[in-house]
Amino acid sequence: MFLKKKSFLNIIDKTPLCSIDILINTKNKYIFGLRKNKPASEYYFVPGGRILKNEIYEMTIKRILKNELGLSINNLKFKIIGIYNHIYRNNFFNVKNINTHYFVCAIEIKLKDQIKLIKDSQHKKFILLTKTEALNHKRVHKFTKNYLKNK
Repeated sequence: MFLKKKSFLNIIDKTPLCSIDILINTKNKYIFGLRKNKPASEYYFVPGGRILKNEIYEMTIKRILKNELGLSINNLKFKIIGIYNHIYRNNFFNVKNINTHYFVCAIEIKLKDQIKLIKDSQHKKFILLTKTEALNHKRVHKFTKNYLKNK
């Protein structure tokens, strides 16, 4: 379900957004996308997104993997890393005086095979980094680094 700008902005202003972030481990490297959109634009972040109304979390995970990486996983197995609050000073629409609050369930998925990284509408590019490389990278977002520290 897609919302009109005014409705979505009202939700952002009044409530936290529930989301799932996915730390994808492929051969001890992790996938990060350079975000185009606010919040967290110009930072590398893990794939993730809002949970849509009436969408069970397994479907959210599958939708995110398909939309952001072109992946279809039938037998979905993951590990919960933790629950996080991400609070940003800005919002997707860049409207002043409205911050964004995400209530995030962060998970990890391990893939046995290397995947081909695709371009999507939310990211400028994707990179693969080891845990150490990501923790030391200046443009990997601090919230993403917290996932790596807590896994």
